[in-house]
Amino acid sequence: MRHFRRLRLCSSCLESLVAAHDGDWLTDSDGFPGSREMVCTARGCTYRDAHSVEPFFAYVYPRGSEPAVYTGSYCPEHAANAILDYGLELQGYQG
Repeated sequence: MRHFRRLRLCSSCLESLVAAHDGDWLTDSDGFPGSREMVCTARGCTYRDAHSVEPFFAYVYPRGSEPAVYTGSYCPEHAANAILDYGLELQGYQG
């Protein structure tokens, strides 16, 4: 199971959203090998528990640019906040 939602944003709102999570959402070029699974990447959070940190993915498609993939790991509190803040809906995983 996963939480999911598609958001359609204007360029300005998309830039603001990504800027608001600078440091929380990481790209492959940020280099954070191995640590993503163990710590919450939300700014200022010190939560560490490899068994209860949830992965977070944001796929961003800016108009006229290549897509960007951001990842992070959220502790239970920050995962719940993301679900509420973005109105994410629970969906079954089809893999």
